Amino acid sequence: GMSDKMTVTASSQNEWAVQGSAIDITIVIANVGPVAEAGGPYPAYEGSAIVFDGNGSSDPEGDILEFRWDFESDGVWDTAWSLDPKASKIWGDDFGGVATLEVRDPAGETSIDTALWSVLNTVPSANVTFPSSLDEGQTYTFYVEIFDPGSDDITLTVDWGDGIIETSVYYNDGIGPDPDPSPDINPVLISVNGTHAWGDDWTYPAELTVEDDDGGALSIATDLDVDNLAPFEVLFSVPVSPGEGTALNFQSVVTDPGSDDLTFEWDWGDGLIDTAVFYNDGVGPDPDPSPWGTYPFTATCDIIHAYGDNGAYDLQLLVYDDDGGSVTITTTIDVLNYAPRVVNYTLPDTSDEGEETTFKIEVQDPGSDDIILDFDWGDGTTETVTFYNDGVGPDPYPSPLGVYPFNVTASVNHTYGDDGDFTVNVTISDDDGGNVTESAAISVSNVDPVLDPNSIEAKAVVDLTLRVAGEKWHDVSLDIIRGGAPVQLIYIMREPGSPNRQSKTEPNVTVNLFEDVPLIVRYTPLDDPVNGQLNGATPVWVILGFDDGTVVKLDRTFNVNHPNTWTWEIKDISNHFIGKDITFSATASDQGSDDLTFTWDWGDGTTSTATYYNDGVGPDPYPSPDVNPITATDVQMHAFMLPKVYTVTITVTDDDGGSDSYSITLQL
Repeated sequence: GMSDKMTVTASSQNEWAVQGSAIDITIVIANVGPVAEAGGPYPAYEGSAIVFDGNGSSDPEGDILEFRWDFESDGVWDTAWSLDPKASKIWGDDFGGVATLEVRDPAGETSIDTALWSVLNTVPSANVTFPSSLDEGQTYTFYVEIFDPGSDDITLTVDWGDGIIETSVYYNDGIGPDPDPSPDINPVLISVNGTHAWGDDWTYPAELTVEDDDGGALSIATDLDVDNLAPFEVLFSVPVSPGEGTALNFQSVVTDPGSDDLTFEWDWGDGLIDTAVFYNDGVGPDPDPSPWGTYPFTATCDIIHAYGDNGAYDLQLLVYDDDGGSVTITTTIDVLNYAPRVVNYTLPDTSDEGEETTFKIEVQDPGSDDIILDFDWGDGTTETVTFYNDGVGPDPYPSPLGVYPFNVTASVNHTYGDDGDFTVNVTISDDDGGNVTESAAISVSNVDPVLDPNSIEAKAVVDLTLRVAGEKWHDVSLDIIRGGAPVQLIYIMREPGSPNRQSKTEPNVTVNLFEDVPLIVRYTPLDDPVNGQLNGATPVWVILGFDDGTVVKLDRTFNVNHPNTWTWEIKDISNHFIGKDITFSATASDQGSDDLTFTWDWGDGTTSTATYYNDGVGPDPYPSPDVNPITATDVQMHAFMLPKVYTVTITVTDDDGGSDSYSITLQL
């Protein structure tokens, strides 16, 4: 082991005794390193483990040793230090090399030894299974299982005994040829499902050979007895869930083991028959016999047929060869009704309340059916439009001779009376119960009400009295200006007598105070009889009488000698209505089915409001899509207490927040 210090005490009787004294002696013993023994040579077959054994290694002092291996002596230790002298390694291909063993004692002393090893190729094994019986013209599957413990490529060669040899290569890495060597561990297990057909009955000497890329090979030979087969087989397919008016694909696949012609005769069950002939040589009728023809002969008859209407039809297919062999297939084709489909659907995304909107839809039904369009406008109203297939009346059942596919285009108008988001559902049905529903959303916008500015009036009623005194036979008239032109209300010719009897009154004169209300009094003495005094005067009074019993008197004296005074213009009488009730009115309309609220801001710090219900009863629900446009006229009474200019603002609002307003000036 490692150097030790030893203390020895001797007695006076032994060889170490010196004059009866005790002696202490320290002895240092040097370590002796181990000796590695790698063993070998080591032979094995590819894919099998080589067990390297360093158990022959020794240590003179009997120390416990540690071992590690470099299997290919490439400077890379394949195992870590271990107390086990054995280690194993598998190579996937035939190969050879030198392994290095290193041993170490507890003092760190080491020793190295090498051993030869070699890996031999293994012949692959195979197991093949052929069908128990074989018939001419039939394709059979054989099964081959191949195993090679090495990481080799495998070549499979099959000689079928009929002049056909097939070779397949299976690469170990699945990509390309295997390098030599390829020591990675990748044993081969291949399962091959091969197929082959023999064209005629015979005993065929077949041989199967399996070979790896290192020359290992295995052959299996056997005789295969192929029997003759009766000459007919029929495969038949019809469409799944066939539909009316649709081009349906029918297929019949017939295999004749011999080289015969085949004839297909289709009776559709609707009065139509189609026939198709398939020649074995593709040119003309088959000679008898034709041993060198194509066999087995497979004819695939693909044919298209359409049934115009849904129903149950008895289909019969007769297939016969040129030697009299035949097979008949009958089946019932249940032709389904197909729902109509929407080809194009045009619906505006938006519209305005009260506005007529056009909905356009193009529909196709595959069969010869009538088409019914049921519109649910989403506002509680519905509408139905029917299109007859024959353009005359309801479709009979079945109607295989009708028009198919049947295409219709419908343009339908609808008006939403109120704003809102609506879902339009159109259900398209045929007369056999097929239907489809198309949905679309439309957003209907509120339209602001419209206040008619020309309808706004501020009306007042006044009694106008003209009183005349002074010179007799002089005439005076009172005009009111309407529409820019004078309209005569009163005419008086002065007669002898009291002035109180020389007056006339125009009662209940209505004036619009949003306009100037001028009065003109005209004095025309020159066409009157002479009355003595050229300087004579004619006093005139204009008296305004109001509903509350109050009066306002305006006066003027005309003089014959002063023509510039013969016309008296009272520019406006509006200021005389201060404190008087004035009747205001305005008219507004809304193309939607809305309530209308009028708000009057009088300009004097006060307001008035009135609401007109669309149904005349109560508040409008939301939405209220019935088409019911509204026009309302609001009438308000108001009195102004101070002489000034007032700005009167009328605002009309619908129940959906739309509004219109107008301001007008009133001067009192």
